[in-house]
Order: sequence, then structure tokens, then C-alpha cells
Amino acid sequence: MANPPVPARKLQHGAWLCAGFSMALAGAAIAAPSPAPGPSPEASGPDFPFVRSTDGRSSSSALLVGLLVNGVDRGREIAVLGGELDGETKVAIGMLCDVLGLHAQRGEDAWRISTPIGDAVIARAQIVRIGEIDYAPLAASGEALGLDIQFDRNEFALRARGAWLDQLDGSAGAAPVTEDLPIDVPAPRANLSAWRSELITRHVAGSTDTTTLTELGGALGSGNWHLRYFDDLQGQRRLDEWGWLIDRGRSRWFIGQQQVTLSSLLPGLSLTGAQWANTNRPDVAYGDGVIGNEVIASRIATGRQIQGDGPPGGIAELRANGAVVARTIVRLDGHYRFPEISGIPSDAMLEIALYRPASNDVPVRVEQVTLRASDDLLAAGTYVLHAGAGTQENPLDSADLEKGEAGFARVRAGINRRLSVDATVLRANEQDYASAGIALNLGRAGVWSGHLAQSNGAGAAELLGEGGRGAVFWTASLREFQSDYFADNSPARRDNQIEAGWQRPRLRLSLIARDFQDPVLGDRRYLKPALAAQPLERLWLSARPDYLGNYSYAATWQPFARTRLGASRYAQRKQIDWQQQLTPRFDLTTAVVDDDNYGQRQSVVLYRRPPERYGWWWGAGALHSRGRYGALFDAGSELRPGLNLRLQYQNDPLYAGAGIDSKVISLQLTADFAVTPSGLTRGAFNPEQRRVGAIAAHIDAKKLPAGVSAATLEGVGVLVDGQVRGELDKDGRALIYRLAPGVHRVALDMENLPIDLNPADATRNVEVRAGSTTPLEFTLSVQLGCAGFAGIEAAGWRVVAVDAQGTEAAASAVNSIGYYRLDALKAGTYELRLIDASGSIAARRPLALDTAFKFQQDLTRPRTTPEPSP
Repeated sequence: MANPPVPARKLQHGAWLCAGFSMALAGAAIAAPSPAPGPSPEASGPDFPFVRSTDGRSSSSALLVGLLVNGVDRGREIAVLGGELDGETKVAIGMLCDVLGLHAQRGEDAWRISTPIGDAVIARAQIVRIGEIDYAPLAASGEALGLDIQFDRNEFALRARGAWLDQLDGSAGAAPVTEDLPIDVPAPRANLSAWRSELITRHVAGSTDTTTLTELGGALGSGNWHLRYFDDLQGQRRLDEWGWLIDRGRSRWFIGQQQVTLSSLLPGLSLTGAQWANTNRPDVAYGDGVIGNEVIASRIATGRQIQGDGPPGGIAELRANGAVVARTIVRLDGHYRFPEISGIPSDAMLEIALYRPASNDVPVRVEQVTLRASDDLLAAGTYVLHAGAGTQENPLDSADLEKGEAGFARVRAGINRRLSVDATVLRANEQDYASAGIALNLGRAGVWSGHLAQSNGAGAAELLGEGGRGAVFWTASLREFQSDYFADNSPARRDNQIEAGWQRPRLRLSLIARDFQDPVLGDRRYLKPALAAQPLERLWLSARPDYLGNYSYAATWQPFARTRLGASRYAQRKQIDWQQQLTPRFDLTTAVVDDDNYGQRQSVVLYRRPPERYGWWWGAGALHSRGRYGALFDAGSELRPGLNLRLQYQNDPLYAGAGIDSKVISLQLTADFAVTPSGLTRGAFNPEQRRVGAIAAHIDAKKLPAGVSAATLEGVGVLVDGQVRGELDKDGRALIYRLAPGVHRVALDMENLPIDLNPADATRNVEVRAGSTTPLEFTLSVQLGCAGFAGIEAAGWRVVAVDAQGTEAAASAVNSIGYYRLDALKAGTYELRLIDASGSIAARRPLALDTAFKFQQDLTRPRTTPEPSP
């Protein structure tokens, strides 16, 4: 079996392992068994994709990638294994523990890793061993360590996120050392850097509703600005989340309007005015922990922007206390996000239900948005101050009804690696609030945090806990609000949940105890088991009670590589389905749905994946219920880099039988761009106010040499500080985002450029500022030259090109395997000479260059006739 090829550009720039190591691993990686992924504990129904492979073989390659810990580059590289058969990225777990400074032991049955919040176990069954290196799936590693670990292919880096990482000695808190470089391309002082718009049109029951949402951002003076504009095209317009953020080293200022969420016990408020923050750890407070547009990383999910990954082209549904509050479409890159959503109570329990494309019946996965005790821990010696004052009225929003002055002050401090404290005072809704809390790392007893709050003569309390030892784990979330706490006559509420269980690589068993009092849902108390298991190689089972205690379950069986059978239940719907992969691009799904309120429906849907990023994907099917027929059509495409279109039509007979107008037509157009003076580049609008910026690189198609188009440069890498961080698209553009402020060395990857082209400036020093995009243009010119073979015995000799005047125009050494290459020659006639170690001419040949680089210009030497033997 042939080893997979190793791209030369990756070898040159250190992203791939050295050639010998990579080649040794490649064959072993192909033959190594790949264990099936373990069940996801957060999922009520796991989403198991088909196994797709053109030849049925895995072609894994080992890569060396960077590591970012809570957004900070650790300056170390880690081996990562990618496999096409199982679709799982794997990490060299020993290298990861070494870089993070974790004590780890590799046993015969498992890896055992000591962390600040307990002992982690990764079973041998989940490990792929190649030589003496153990690779563990990212999902399994993150689950065991209590971290979010993702492989960012755009940045060619592994991202590890988690609150307890900041407690490690010598962790991500150390600021990276940056080289003091002269600036070739300065960052803009004022511009529009990013633009994201969504237009959603929906026609149902004879009426059409259209809404638009636009987010803009860019540089302004010493800071950056952003705003969000909503328009329903029927007279309702809102301009909110606007402001100017100024970075001052350890301090930050924000002037404008935004939603502020400080604690899960305190109400969120809309504040128009000024905010100030100060910390001795700006990398933590202003880094990747920032969610939404918050000034500092509060790590409080409730009320903030919620985002994640789901089935591309599918639906993400946000539920608060069991009720649907928002839906959004999962983008074609698999990412979804809910913008700032007001009106969600601070004590709400949030869930995300994820649906496949062309199906909105029973979700493939349900995830809880939970608070964690470890989020309240700070690294030893860290402090964060945050204060603001102003009004709750938004002067730029005519629909805003909030009035009155508002203000807050909050302090958080990490006393040592095991103890953190915080205190908050708040004025909002014409009421005063005060809160104080403590977080403790008790080692094997887990991490626990507690908060008390008081307002209006009433109190509120919260206790969070998490931990584990060996295969045993536990979590706890207990919250209670007395009557009159939020306002006069506000009802009392409580929500207490404890989960404890036992987990192995293919089995997770737990007991969930819940007791809640809700003014709408009433009082409920239950103790129920939960299960996530993989008893057979291709059989997955999951059952878990939802917020109300009703079971959501899923069973998936894959009897053949292209066949999947499933049964699931969520809320008031049950479904059985059969999905058959017809070709690598076509799937056929047959399903029967039973709705407790409306009855039963049968459906057949054909789904097509695009052959490339810009191709069309679609799903089309027939629906039947109660003697009625209907249809479903769902299609989408990226029309051009950054511009996505999705069209949906559904005539559901399940609802028509109940007298409901079931015809729904919806159109969604999303424009997501980085904006530069040279045009629009596919973007990834970043609403988070993190201390990061971007570079928008491009090649002007009008300035390319004759016969060269921008499309021929698609896939050419863009190097930032020596690593491939992005690639040119078919329009000759690339956006490299999440870059630390400062000066970066940027260049095109010469190994992937057509050999005839040469950048006018090989490397540029580009300045990046937080919150904005720096445009960078590369100019390419035709590069003439030649290459050929001189013989292995000529290794180290010189090849020179002599022009018609007898001047040496270019020279190069013969490499270790006998080849040479000469670049930067002008059109004309030359003589190529091979100069041996003594300085003599060993071979020569003529060379004529006109419009193209010439290959196979071999320099052969005349054979010497051996003397006859005596």
C-alpha cells in the first residue's frame, strides 16, 4: 500500500513532521485500527455520519501544528493525526500533556492525567498507537479533560479552551514574545473592516415577512467600532449594540450601548454610557474567553451570544426552560450562532436542538448550555475590575422602552490557585442589587463555587460543582430566587439539578436528580437514569430526561457502511428513519414521524452534497399524512466567496389535516465579508470584542501577467510568521483572522505558486490592530528560469548561467539528489555551465528563455572510456 504524499510546502514551513518521521508513520497509520467514537454525554441523540471513503482505506498523516491555550500561542508544536475514514482528528496525548504541564501516566489499559479539577482517564480502546506515540480523538480528549479542543485548519493550530487552564503554572498567561519589526503595511486608522448581513423572507398563511440584520465593524482612531441594525421593512427599525472600544494595555474603555450580563443571579441590563475594565492579565480578560460583545470575559453564558457547531445546512433551535425562543440556520461551514437575545431570564435553563438539513422533525442532538463552577476560578494573583455607568435608554432606538439610570461595579480576584472571590453591585430597573461569591478547587473533591445575592429585601443563592475521580463523575447546579427578588410581586423560583455517574469509553451511566419550581411550568421533581452507550461497533444508544423530565432517546444502527437505521424521540415527536448512501454525493432518507398532537407522517427525501465549496446542495422529497400529499425542497450554495443563499419550500400535510396553512416558503441570503479598499473577501464576522485582528490578502487579477487568472492561484497558501494560516480562493483573496495585535511577517507560499510567477515583495511586515482588518496586496510578475538534472555525483557543484556578454547572470548549487534550479533570469540567450569542485567546467549547454520557465535542462557530462585491462 503506497504511503500518502507529503506536500512539499508543509515540510518546508514546519507544519508537517519531518519527512522521515512522516513516512514512517504513514504506513502504520493506514493499517492502525481506528476505534469508534465514544458517546457524547451532552447529547440526547448522537449524530453519526456515514463512513465515506473512495477506496475503503484510511489515509492518515501526522502533522505538527501550533497550540493556542485560551487564545494565546504557547510557542510549541504538537503532533496531530488526521484520518479520512472515521473523520476524527487525533492528537498526540503525551505531547499535549507535556505542553500543558500536566502529569500523565500511560498504562496498559488507559492514560491517567492529573488536572486541577480531578483525574482524567482516556481508555486504551480509544487510542491509536503509531510506533510509540499514542493519539487520542479530540472529542474524547476534550471530554476527559473538561476542555473544548478544536483543530482550526484555517490557522493550522490546535485550540484548547477551558477555565482551569489559567490555573496552571506557566500557563497561557505569559505574553508571547514578539519581534520588533519595521512596518511595511500599516494598519488602518479608520475604516469599515467587516460586514455581515442576513436577509430572511418567509411566506406563510398568505402573508410575507422579511427581516434584515446587519452587523458592521472596523477601526477608529486608537480603538474599533461596531454596530448592529435590524429592519423588518415594515417600519420597525432598531440600532443597538453600537459603540467604540479602546484598548490601553491593561485597561479598556467602551463608550456606547450594549447588553451587560454580570452574573447568573443578577438581571441583564441594556446600558448606554461608558464602561471601564482593568486587569493584570489582559490575555485572559480580553482574550478568547470573551463571548459576544462583552468588554471582559465574564464566562457567563446566559443572555450572551450562543454559538457552536452542527449539521451543515441544518437548523439550530434555542430553548429556554423548554420553550423555543429562537431558530437559526447552521452555515455551510457547520457553524451557528444566536446574536444577543434580550428577554431571557438570568435563571433560565438553555438547550440547543440541532436538526439535519431537509428535516425539522426530531433533532439529531440536544446540548445543554450550562454554567460550570470552574468558570469562576481565576489564575493565582489575577484580578479583574469592571465598572460602568449610564442609562438604560438607547437614544438611537425608537422602539426602546427602557428608562432610568444604571450602573455597576465588579471585582474578581484569584487569591491562589485554589481560591477565587468576586463581588458585584448593580443598579438596574430602578432597583439595587448586590452579589458576592467564592470558588474553591478542592482537588479530588472537585471544584465548587457559591454565590449569594440580595435585592428588594429578598435573596438569591447559587451553588455549582463539578469533579471526577477515575471513571466516576458528578456535576451540581442549585439555584433559588425568593419572591420579590427581581421586582415587587415577582414569584419565587428554584432549579436544582445533580448528576452523578460512571463512564467508560463506550458506556456512560448516570442518575439525574432535578427539583424545580417555575411559575409557568409548575413544580416538578424527579430522579431518572441517563444512558449513552455503544454496545456494538456500529450500534449507538442514548436516553436522557429533558428539562421537564420527559425522555429524549436515540438509537442508531449502521448494519452496512452505507446504511443507517435510527429511532428517536424528543419532546412530543417520535421518529424512525432509514438513511441510505446511494453515491458519495447522494443520500436517500425515508422516515415516519409520529406527533402526539397532529398524527403520523411519512416522508422520502433525496439529499445531494456539493462536489466543491461553490456547488449547490439540495434536498427534495415527498410527504404523506392522512391521505394528503405534500412536498419539501431545500437548496443552498455559496454563490461567491462570502455570499450564501438558501431557499426552502415545504407543504406539510401533517398540519394541513389539522386545518393549518402548511405552505411555507423561506429565503435566506447571508453576506459575510471582510471589507478592504480592493474589494470584498470571504469573512467570518467576529462580534466578539477580543484583542485580535485580521489581514485580508489579495492579488489584483487586473495586474496579473497575460495568460494567468486568479482562479489558477486557488489554494496557494498565505504564510504568517512562517506558518500557513490561510489559502487564496478562486478570486485570489484570503482572510487570515484571529491574529494578535502587532507586526507579522506575511508571504505567499512559494511552493504552491506556479513556477513562472514571482512576488514582487517576497515578505511583508504587516501591522495588525485589534478589531480591524489590514488589507495587503501581493503583486506577481513572470519569473523566468530553468531546472534540470546534473547527476547525484555532482551534488554540491555549482550551475551558472552566463549571458551573451559573458557575465554571470545567476548561479545555484546542485542539491543532494542531483537537481538544480535557476530563478530570476530575464528573457534572452545564455550558456549553462556545470562547475565542479576544482572550478573546472564539467558540462555546458545553451539556453534560450522567452516567455516560460524551462524544465529538463539537464547537464550531462561525456562518458570516459575505461582503459583496457592488461
